[in-house]
Amino acid sequence: MIRMHRLFLVRHGETDWNRLRKLQGHTDIELNSRGILQAQGLRELLKHHRPTRLLSSDLKRAQRTAQEAFPGGALSLSPLLREIHLGGAEGKSREQVQLDFGDQVWNDWSDGQFPKYATRFPQGESRREGLERLFQLLKTFGASKSPEVIFGFTHGLLLRSFAQWTENLEDAKFTTPNCCVYEWDLHHLDLDFDSDPKLRPRLRQILLLPDESLSL
Repeated sequence: MIRMHRLFLVRHGETDWNRLRKLQGHTDIELNSRGILQAQGLRELLKHHRPTRLLSSDLKRAQRTAQEAFPGGALSLSPLLREIHLGGAEGKSREQVQLDFGDQVWNDWSDGQFPKYATRFPQGESRREGLERLFQLLKTFGASKSPEVIFGFTHGLLLRSFAQWTENLEDAKFTTPNCCVYEWDLHHLDLDFDSDPKLRPRLRQILLLPDESLSL
């Protein structure tokens, strides 16, 4: 019998670099005051959920969000939940990235078509490589003897890329406002970037803080 796990991926709260629209990647930026309030707002949004696994990226902004959302929870940190590493683009605005690396690199990076998921900035990793990291983590739950409720606190680009991949929608405009929550059913854990779309996790719902908006 196939065990079905529930996966919740949560984006961290706001940072100063979010407000300034700088690319963060692996740069370890703290939540700002608004981000802390957003993270605390998750307590009400998620109050009926009881995680069997509470995980977070080891970057401070995700870790603090998890601690505020589930105070006192048994939190485990994993670098597999980190944001996609943006290399030489980190700390720069979109406009500066275009000046430094050219419009073509930016356009390829921003393109939702799956072949373009191989694009990376110098010293960085591609979206495909970031997803393969996440797959490594999710595959570890294959040995669970009972259904799990898994919460992973992570980052916007990794979350958005996973949503597009699971739904096989290259042109979908999934947005990931700070502290958004995406929920999936996990029926199969033999995850591979080129796997049959019918066997991929299926998105169940998207939860948002009351003051946020979502467009798809």
